[in-house]
Amino acid sequence: KIYLYDEGLARFATEEYSKDIKSKFVHLTNYSINKKNEKFVKNTSANRDNTGSKWSLSALCRQLASLGVDMDLLWSRIY
Repeated sequence: KIYLYDEGLARFATEEYSKDIKSKFVHLTNYSINKKNEKFVKNTSANRDNTGSKWSLSALCRQLASLGVDMDLLWSRIY
């Protein structure tokens, strides 16, 4: 069972996924780790919630919907 707040955060790794287990930036989304990566992008504006390495949950949902993801179906599978 999972619990989601209506407006959560989506955190992204700062490196594209690979099978390289030595790169901590590929597999972890932890802010304390990723802020040390030169590719880390800090979100500096609450009005632009779809930039940087941390997005609002609603921004992620908008992005997924724009890519053709059926968000109603997605949420029905979560709840």
